[in-house]
Amino acid sequence: MYLFSFKYGNGFGKYYRVFKTEEKIGNPGDLVKIQDDIVLLLWEEISFPEKYEHRYPLSELKNLKQEKKEKVWLFQEEVLWNETSPSDNDAFENIQDNKKTSKTEILFPQLFDESYLNLLHRMVLERFSDYKSVIKYFIPLEIEDLLKREPSNETIKKTEQNLYVFPDNRTRFNFLATHYKDDQTHLQLFSTDTDNKKNKHRRMIRYGLAKHIFVTQSEIFQPYQNLKKIYFIDSYKRYYHNQQDPRYSIETVIEKLKEIYHAEVEILDFKTWF
Repeated sequence: MYLFSFKYGNGFGKYYRVFKTEEKIGNPGDLVKIQDDIVLLLWEEISFPEKYEHRYPLSELKNLKQEKKEKVWLFQEEVLWNETSPSDNDAFENIQDNKKTSKTEILFPQLFDESYLNLLHRMVLERFSDYKSVIKYFIPLEIEDLLKREPSNETIKKTEQNLYVFPDNRTRFNFLATHYKDDQTHLQLFSTDTDNKKNKHRRMIRYGLAKHIFVTQSEIFQPYQNLKKIYFIDSYKRYYHNQQDPRYSIETVIEKLKEIYHAEVEILDFKTWF
């Protein structure tokens, strides 16, 4: 099983890493808390698995003998065990007991459903990128801010959802001037929105409260519930190519959305449409 860690370790290079473990913790897409860490379960198959062979220390002890002493690590806590010291032996046994009873808590089952998780893996694979670079388009890396506001008992509605993809904000504003309703079923998503607002919109899409979703390329990766139709407006515009990692063309992403969600795609020219 592979998992993406949001909070593992301390210091440079230890955050936001993909790990491998033999222990089954939950189901694909679950968000799980393991002691002080929070992980997203990517499951058995991931893109470029050869890059992620480092093991995740699920409360396991790593022993290092040095000068007749043994260093025992439990995450970042260090304990020295001397074979001749009864009190230290007791401490070692306590750590072993903690290993057996380490707390694993499922924070949100299927925070990523199967379709959303498949899109994540494909973006990594086809863009030759890594999970840290791609996942920030799907979910905030500051996961605790999201958890503060994420409802745990909200009912998911299978509302039919329509996605409107615009090349730039100017084209979107011209459209919205005559076709936009200011209510919760119509959502405008902007890359400049605050994290709080992005999390709110993400929840509305995830739980089927939003019916019409208006985006540019950077906000297209959303947890759609019942995506039925995608309006791809002015597909020839150069703005539909992302130049940052992961570099992608929005046309290829729309093709994947069509395949994964079995949605209908309609390509429109804004000038002739209205």
